[in-house]
Amino acid sequence: CEHCHAPAKFWTGYGAEVCARCHDGAGTGAPRIVEAWRQSAMSRRPLPEQSEADCAPCHVAYAAAARLDGREARAPTEEDPMSGVTCGVCHDAHDARHPRQLRRHGVAKVGARTIASGAGAVCFECHGQGEPWDWREAAREGRAPHAPQGWMIAAGPHANVEDACVGCHMRGGNGMTVGGHSFA
Repeated sequence: CEHCHAPAKFWTGYGAEVCARCHDGAGTGAPRIVEAWRQSAMSRRPLPEQSEADCAPCHVAYAAAARLDGREARAPTEEDPMSGVTCGVCHDAHDARHPRQLRRHGVAKVGARTIASGAGAVCFECHGQGEPWDWREAAREGRAPHAPQGWMIAAGPHANVEDACVGCHMRGGNGMTVGGHSFA
């Protein structure tokens, strides 16, 4: 416990610093996961309007983790509550039921459909909600992150991508993505 929590410290927070102790690989040759995440849009501090009730369940770490866990969101008192989508939103360090300690894995609900999504199931918690949409139009208009992207997987051109979103946005080497926790 003390490796992450330190002596006599229960709360470590939702910041990425505690995860970076092991997952930034400084001098160890281990993958620089947190460094890649720091370059992503997910790491950015939410804008003030994103802390409002309708935005916080996806844009504010403590609120997003609470929603995924099915519990009431309470702002932490020992840290800045306005952290972006940090490690602890998608991964639960205390629960190893799913691969990579993901909070969700396997299937996701997209509208009335349940789709096999593997590691991408956690992505659908924020990016898979809403009504069907024309993904080409959303991309042209620059609103894709806020459009319900689950339909692109459920009924669109990416329906057979292994692990859904993760299959392209987190695996490098296919010529179109950076991969890893950059989510590019």
